[in-house]
Amino acid sequence: MSTRNYGNINYMAIFYNINKNPSTNNGVQNSGKEWLLLSPCNGTREIPAPCATAWNNSATYSIGGTLVSFNNRNYESTNYSQGFSPAAGYVISYSMAQPWQYIEPCY
Repeated sequence: MSTRNYGNINYMAIFYNINKNPSTNNGVQNSGKEWLLLSPCNGTREIPAPCATAWNNSATYSIGGTLVSFNNRNYESTNYSQGFSPAAGYVISYSMAQPWQYIEPCY
């Protein structure tokens, strides 16, 4: 089976495919998807979990504990956030920490 790095994440082709984007066509084994998400390219081997509710640009997320998914990754809110993408790693101001913490890959 073939492996591929896309967006700094490792994927493995579950079956033959042509021009199928791994980041939008991945799932767990026997899911019917073309790619299996293996791990981020940071030396860890994380097992994908089910995706939380999708992040909503217009929603307000309170401090701490809210789980959302964005681009096949689960994030947890750590600070008040509205309109700040979990993947962007924003620092809102010098007095506030980043509003999102990466938790795990998801499917």
